[in-house]
Amino acid sequence: MPNPEPISEVPSQVATMVPTGTGHTQAIVNSLQNDIGDIKKDIRWLLGIFAAGFLLLAGTGTGAIVGLYFKLDEKLEKYTASNIRMETKLEDLLARIPPVQAPAPKR
Repeated sequence: MPNPEPISEVPSQVATMVPTGTGHTQAIVNSLQNDIGDIKKDIRWLLGIFAAGFLLLAGTGTGAIVGLYFKLDEKLEKYTASNIRMETKLEDLLARIPPVQAPAPKR
């Protein structure tokens, strides 16, 4: 019957050291430094993805806002132009209508 494998994995650096003294402590510190380095890489990777997504959304959102602004500006320009034409027509009509003369007062 084969030997069962240990339940918890022991780092190879720690397994070859005597469990007391500075060598053991140094192996644990080195193992922790490697783990911390891996965690830093993962955090940088996640922050990079977050920044790229933010820039993508900001760029897309800004482009959409600028596009909507120009569409709105065109509609307002058309409205303003038609409004000026209506005001001009009304002024022309008012100029053509003779002034109303008040009736002579009755005594």
